[in-house]
Amino acid sequence: MYRNAVQPVPVMPSLGSLRADLIRGLHTSGRNFESPFGQAMRAVIADAGVAPVPPTDDQRPIESVLLCLRHAYDRADPLIDGLRFTIPPHDIPAPVINLGPQMASLDFLSNGVASSDNRVEQIVDDIWLPVLAHHAGGRADDV
Repeated sequence: MYRNAVQPVPVMPSLGSLRADLIRGLHTSGRNFESPFGQAMRAVIADAGVAPVPPTDDQRPIESVLLCLRHAYDRADPLIDGLRFTIPPHDIPAPVINLGPQMASLDFLSNGVASSDNRVEQIVDDIWLPVLAHHAGGRADDV
């Protein structure tokens, strides 16, 4: 599980919008959750109550999400991406960048299955994109 967790992130070309890129990323995470890696992850986390793992301050942004944000930043088209950037993607706080994958992880840990298509879209549209927009500088309709 730990070996797989540090595998390099494959470079994925942009699908043309930040929303589509984020949805694809959460679907990819879902496939990982339903693999042996995900089952091992659930077992390790369930066992953490027996032998707690000391917390770390590791709040690195998830590289695949940063790549999606960089694509959107490079396009600089708030109408396509639903947000305008007044700061570069690497200045958005790591907890904001990691929010979507953490929510999808919580769904998996709670239910034992990856988030449904509808749930992924709900995470992206109702939660993640609005928070990203707030931290990136604003929503497209604020332009």
